[in-house]
Amino acid sequence: MQRPIRLLIASQPLDGGVARHVLDVVACLPRDRFTIDVACPRASEVWAALAGHPDVTLHPISPARAPGPWDLATLARLLPLARRADVIHAHSSKAGFLARLAALLTGRRQRCLFTPNGWSFWSADGLTKRVYATLERLAAPWCRTIVAVSNQERDAGLQKG
Repeated sequence: MQRPIRLLIASQPLDGGVARHVLDVVACLPRDRFTIDVACPRASEVWAALAGHPDVTLHPISPARAPGPWDLATLARLLPLARRADVIHAHSSKAGFLARLAALLTGRRQRCLFTPNGWSFWSADGLTKRVYATLERLAAPWCRTIVAVSNQERDAGLQKG
């Protein structure tokens, strides 16, 4: 018998479509084939739904959406999880950036995929929009695959490089 695949899912949004998507992914995974670690904020819908679930290990990360020093604590939490993961699946801009950075720093780039669920530069204007687009271009090669959830998301990502 083959050992289960260790999957790390990282998701920062507290609720909404990203949270529901992550819960759907977890619900669909065959438990005999996967060991599941989920890194998400304690106050999130994901945490509430998966707390006490026997097949999922939860790991708290910062709920803060804006970049800040708390992101270093989140990165520190993600590094050992990424190091032992067979597959890293990051969702949303903040968790996506930090999980991709953890994948890069642990030599797991080829085991990482990122689902933006809406680009960070879509939620900003002016200089902030340009900074977020630059950060997305920087982080794009830190994973093997970017999974767009729509043609519009794919086209916007390609247009921004």
